[in-house]
Amino acid sequence: MALAREQAIGLTGGVAGAIGGALVGIGLVGGAEKISKMDDWQKALVIVGVASATGMVTGLLSYLAFAKITA
Repeated sequence: MALAREQAIGLTGGVAGAIGGALVGIGLVGGAEKISKMDDWQKALVIVGVASATGMVTGLLSYLAFAKITA
């Protein structure tokens, strides 16, 4: 069954968000001890980096999945 454009956008965004969040989360769990020993300003940079990385991974996966679904 083919998906409507809006359904494809919603599906790919949700799946990509889950995958992107999981990938970034795995990286955080691995580095949690090192992060806990950082200064406050370094922790703030890590948070900004995590937010950026999650957004970039989600955007990339959404684009690839949407292109594949609608091709």
